[in-house]
Amino acid sequence: MKWTQLNQLPTLKNSEFHYLIDTLEYELHKDRSKDSLIVYEYTSNILEISKELILNNIEFSHHISEDVELSYLIITL
Repeated sequence: MKWTQLNQLPTLKNSEFHYLIDTLEYELHKDRSKDSLIVYEYTSNILEISKELILNNIEFSHHISEDVELSYLIITL
């Protein structure tokens, strides 16, 4: 998946996201590409983003942090 394709998705484009490598969650997901993105439920509507990713056949995974019960998506680039 190329960033230019992701940039065309309106819901994701208008959401707050970060590169996984720039977050604390990177320690939990070192097997992921260093270019993967992360989207947190407290800053974005991850349900709408998930639907958009599924409809566009974009690989992602959903995770819940055990410490704070925080839900987030990791989007594979």
